[in-house]
Amino acid sequence: MLNKNIIQLTLFILLIILASILLNYLYYLIIPDEESNSLKEIKKYHKDNSIDILFLGDSHPKFAVNPKFIDNKNVYNFSIATINYISIYHNLEILLNKENIKVQNIIIEIDPHNFSEKKFQVTPLKNYKFYSKYYSQNYISKINNENIYTTFKKSIIQSYFWYIWNYYNILTKTKSIILNQKETNYKWWKAWISQLKDKKSVKLRIENSFNNDYKESKLWYDYFEKTIKLANNNNINIIFIKYPLSKNYINLLNKDYNNNYIEKVKNIIIKNWIKFKLLDFSNFNSDKNNLFNDPDHLNIKWSEIFSKELNNKIKKLWK
Repeated sequence: MLNKNIIQLTLFILLIILASILLNYLYYLIIPDEESNSLKEIKKYHKDNSIDILFLGDSHPKFAVNPKFIDNKNVYNFSIATINYISIYHNLEILLNKENIKVQNIIIEIDPHNFSEKKFQVTPLKNYKFYSKYYSQNYISKINNENIYTTFKKSIIQSYFWYIWNYYNILTKTKSIILNQKETNYKWWKAWISQLKDKKSVKLRIENSFNNDYKESKLWYDYFEKTIKLANNNNINIIFIKYPLSKNYINLLNKDYNNNYIEKVKNIIIKNWIKFKLLDFSNFNSDKNNLFNDPDHLNIKWSEIFSKELNNKIKKLWK
């Protein structure tokens, strides 16, 4: 009788595991992670393994740039929300050195928040399932500044229980908002949802991206430099870009920080013998609030207009 119960329990556990793997597979088919999906699209639509223009950045270019309105059709926007220069560097390295994708030009974001120390709150290589295909667990744990056990555990969960991982994250964030555990994030979330453009909501948005002292991160500058060196070593032309920000956002942003960070960026670029080609759209119709989804992201309608203007600038720059 005991043996029969053990067999039944074993079969039940195996059934649960198989069901989870199947659910995970179906979940990935319906909602793939952004990095894997981007790579899949590149291989599908760029069958010669080459890209003429590659956009790199976080949510700013992700929502602002629509490749459909760039004349050169061999364009891809490999921008992912909340990522930092560590992620950007590794994504480019994977394309060039792991997947052997040839890239002729990159357009890389250099917005103020990109160099803020507050971005440390985001795990650099947070997509463990994706990065584990290309880097060792030990390497990922060092980059993410965590122990190897944590990295291994998260890799397993994301690889075989991705749907649980996603729902857990959603529930955790929702609980945090409901319980008002993080007042600033809660207020910013409310402001974002209501799409307010008043100075109070803009200030909360800035607080979400910068510490009170506007401290910069040397690590982000280091990986920014590593990224442009990687591009340089692969004979890739580089254009730097600042994306549109609302007028209130620009006015409330610390002016000293805004001036200092761009000077540091210029010095890094010059040090690496790269011509500083900058497309500065930070004031692009900044006084028109209807263009923005929130204080520093264009909405879908105006991303088309912006992309067309960007296309014209690119053509002039490369004449």
